[in-house]
Amino acid sequence: MIPSISARQAVPVWCYRRYCLPYSANADSSNKSTVTIIGGTHNPLAPTTDFLQHAFVPLLAKLGMQVEIECVQAGFAPIGGGAIKATVAPFVRRANASRLDLTERGKLVSTELVASVLNLEYDICLRELASAKAALIEAGMDEALITTRGNKLYGIGEGNTCYAKVTHESISIQNHKEYHSEIFTLLGEKRSSAEKIGGRLSGLVKRYLFDTDALIDEYLTDQLLLPLALAGGGAFSARVISEHSKTQAWLIEQFLPVAITFDAIEDEQILVRITC
Repeated sequence: MIPSISARQAVPVWCYRRYCLPYSANADSSNKSTVTIIGGTHNPLAPTTDFLQHAFVPLLAKLGMQVEIECVQAGFAPIGGGAIKATVAPFVRRANASRLDLTERGKLVSTELVASVLNLEYDICLRELASAKAALIEAGMDEALITTRGNKLYGIGEGNTCYAKVTHESISIQNHKEYHSEIFTLLGEKRSSAEKIGGRLSGLVKRYLFDTDALIDEYLTDQLLLPLALAGGGAFSARVISEHSKTQAWLIEQFLPVAITFDAIEDEQILVRITC
């Protein structure tokens, strides 16, 4: 068990999670490891805790990795002061485990819009949600597939965040439907209205829904490479490959016996293969 790690000011807890989780998951022990990380849970320079909980952790579960992340206290830049608790079970790679295949996007199942405030007026949430929902309906999305939810967060300082959770059917094996969710997040800005933030959030969703048939977006692509390399490989379709992802792929290949390739299928759709 790793008791706690404390970051100065609003250093994203994601930075520490990225290194702690692979170590804990591969620890030689039958016991779960629990680590509390203190820092920024919502920072514009890193994936938010919402992203980790609702996009990254569910994909780890598909790989057989048991990870739980709890946001104990929210912390926004520049103050920070947030905390997450991560619980990780040891991971044993099984020779007969099926490889992850997330290459084809099925039908749209739902779009959940969530807005949260920390020590700010709750009306900000309502305005962001109304703006995002109206823009998506105007773009042609079925209103019946859209849900909205507002939250009040606990923590010090002030902040505002919103995200969209877009869920598609992915593959069907033996009449069992599987689902994949992408998370798109934004943080409120002092010089931007709630309506503008909601509009920008809808823009991220529309780009994903209407400009590509890829299943995995940019930031989750970056997060998936190392877990897939540790779990035995797999393949997925990505909207875009960032320079950060290319660098990470090269670095992984220096330490693990894997090959990572990026093959363009069409504009804004790239097939990513991790072969062990």
